[in-house]
Amino acid sequence: MNLNDLMHINLGALLRGRVEIGPPSSTQRNATRLRLATRVLSFPRRVIRGVAHANRTSCLRLVTEQLRRIVACNAPLVPALDAVLIDVPYRNVRKTLYRLRNALDAGHSLSEAMLRQTRVFPRDYIDLIRAGENTGSLGRTFDNLIGALCESERLHRAFSLPLSYFAGLLILFTAITTFLCVKVFPVFIEMLKDFGDAPIPKWHRIFLQDIPDFILYSLTRLAAPPVVAVVILLAVAVVWWSWRRGFIRLAASHVAFRTPLLGPVVVKANLGHIARVMEALINAGYPLDEALDTATTLDVLSAFRNLLGRLRDGIRRGESLSAACEREERLLPPWFRGMVSLGETSGSLPASFDRIASLYEREVVTAGMIVSRFVLPAVVLVMAGWVLIVYSYPFVMLSMITDGIISQI
Repeated sequence: MNLNDLMHINLGALLRGRVEIGPPSSTQRNATRLRLATRVLSFPRRVIRGVAHANRTSCLRLVTEQLRRIVACNAPLVPALDAVLIDVPYRNVRKTLYRLRNALDAGHSLSEAMLRQTRVFPRDYIDLIRAGENTGSLGRTFDNLIGALCESERLHRAFSLPLSYFAGLLILFTAITTFLCVKVFPVFIEMLKDFGDAPIPKWHRIFLQDIPDFILYSLTRLAAPPVVAVVILLAVAVVWWSWRRGFIRLAASHVAFRTPLLGPVVVKANLGHIARVMEALINAGYPLDEALDTATTLDVLSAFRNLLGRLRDGIRRGESLSAACEREERLLPPWFRGMVSLGETSGSLPASFDRIASLYEREVVTAGMIVSRFVLPAVVLVMAGWVLIVYSYPFVMLSMITDGIISQI
C-alpha cells in the first residue's frame, strides 16, 4: 500500500471496522475524487454565502427568526438559546445569540440585553422589543420585525452593488488623478515653458500647476510621510467611530429631513415607527397620555420627540388626540391626521395606528427601491464627468504645445 492508497481510506469507517486495509477499488477512488471535486467547486458558493450573511441586516434577520421561534413556542429564553447555539451555522449570529444568552442569564430583560449590542440591534428595533415586553405582545412584535427586516435586507442588496462599485471607482480614480497631478501634469508645464510663456487659462493653471505644487509642498515641506499617514489613520478612525456610534446616521437623517425630495420619506419613516409602538401600547391598555409619554423615548428625530411631548401635554389638558394633531400641520401629513381622527371617533385607534404604520413602512421601502434604481446611473455619470474633466487637461496642454511648436517653425 502506498501513500495514494492511504489517501482514499475513510478513517472513520476504518476505526469502526467497516473497511479493510488494502488498495482501494476503482469505485472507491472515483467516489473520493467526486467528493473532493464537490467540496472544491462548492467553496466559492460557501464563501459568498458566508459574506452575504456577514452584514448587519442579514445577521439581525437570522437572530430575529431564532428568537421568534423561541417566543412562539413559549420556551424559556436561556435554555432555548443554549439549544439553538449548537446548530447556528454563522459565526456572527452565534456570537450575537451567545451574548444575548449571557445577558439574559445575568438577569437582564431582552431589550436590556439587546441594548448592550447596539452594533447589531438598532435603537428603533429595541424600541419595538421593549414595547412588546411591556405589553405582552412579543410574538406579534417579532412577526412585524421579520417582515420589516426582509424588506430592509432587500433594500440593502439593492444599494450594496452600486455603492460598492462607486467606492471601487472612487479609490481607483483618486489614485490615477493623484498620479497625473504629481507626475504627468508638471511635465506638460515644463514642456510648455520651453516654448515661451504661453498664457495658461486660470482653471487649467489651478488644476495643472497649483494643486500638484501644493501636494508636493505638503508632503515634503509641511509634514513628513509618517505624519501624513498618522493623520489619515486618525481621520479614518474618527469616521469609523462616528459611524459605529450612529452620529453619521443621525446627521444624515437631519440633512435628509430638510431636503425637499427626501424630507417626506424621513417623515413617513419616523411616523411609521411611532405608529407601530403606539398601536402596541394602546392595545395593551395604556392610557393615551402614558403611551405618548413612553413614545417620547423612541429613537426618532428630535422634532418628532418634541411633537409627541406637545401631543401628550394637549391630552393632559383635556383635548382629544385629533384636535392636538390638527395643530401640528407642519409635521403631520393630512392622511395621518385623518386616520387618527377616524380611529378616535370610531373607537378603533389601535387599528388606525396599525394601518398608518403598515402603509408608511411600505411607502418608505418603495421609495428606497425607486432611489436604488437611479444610484448606479448617477454613479456612472459622476465618474464619467470626473474622467472628462481630468483627461481633458492633457489634451489642452498638448494642443498648446502644438501651437508653440507651430509658432516657432
